[in-house]
Amino acid sequence: MTKIDIAPPEKYQDTVSVLDKILRSRHVLKMPVQVGPDDDMAVLAKAMPSMQMCPIFSISNVTGEGIPKLKEFVSLIESRVNTSGHFGKPTDPVEFFIDGVYMVTGVGTVVAGTLVSGTVK
Repeated sequence: MTKIDIAPPEKYQDTVSVLDKILRSRHVLKMPVQVGPDDDMAVLAKAMPSMQMCPIFSISNVTGEGIPKLKEFVSLIESRVNTSGHFGKPTDPVEFFIDGVYMVTGVGTVVAGTLVSGTVK
């Protein structure tokens, strides 16, 4: 969750409650975990392969609150690129799914998407 520096406390709590309800619903079936400043990111990262937990980070892009914990967590998560079956090897032929094309003033055409196999240089 972002913008915690400007969210009134009651709105923040309402948002946490709604998010918790959605994640615990029978359609999602996740265990929400509100990440605090003293939580061990290595423990959370190791629990991710079970796909049952959903960590919730509260951050402020203005003050930087929560961002170090988020960065630490992301750096500890194991990549599923090689185990998910959704991606090829870097040595495979290039396969790139385009999901957006944008015209950027001063730059030109920018293509966005997902590289699912191969290597582009």
